[in-house]
Amino acid sequence: MDTLKIGRYIQHLRKNAGLTQKELAEKLNISFQSVSKWENGDTLPDTGILLALCDELDTTADRLLRGGSLVGFERRLMPMEDVIEGFRCMEEIGALFGEDSTFFTYCRSSSVYLPGSNTLFKAETPMCLPSSVIKKSFAAVFGDKA
Repeated sequence: MDTLKIGRYIQHLRKNAGLTQKELAEKLNISFQSVSKWENGDTLPDTGILLALCDELDTTADRLLRGGSLVGFERRLMPMEDVIEGFRCMEEIGALFGEDSTFFTYCRSSSVYLPGSNTLFKAETPMCLPSSVIKKSFAAVFGDKA
């Protein structure tokens, strides 16, 4: 964590709220020196007051701890071959465990491992479709690559 970035963000939010260090400290029942240490990047807010601090500064804990950066789910472009290979792996799992197995059903409905990317492809919508339907859909979109 970048304590200096977090401190600058706390200072920015505090000033936008029209509060002094002392006023913010009083609202949180802490010393103004604590607020000063946060803003200088010397320390971070204690977890016991983190949520109250976020409420006072009208932000979220994840945004505060990222120094104001709004980071959602990471979205990256992946080669289509990795996506297709992920679905092929799912078919292999279905063949090994059986498509009615709890393991296969769970994997198919939650995520697909994408070889070469060290990531899981999280489905936006549940992929509770027979693999034959998935295969036909890929074939319709990508031709014989599927």
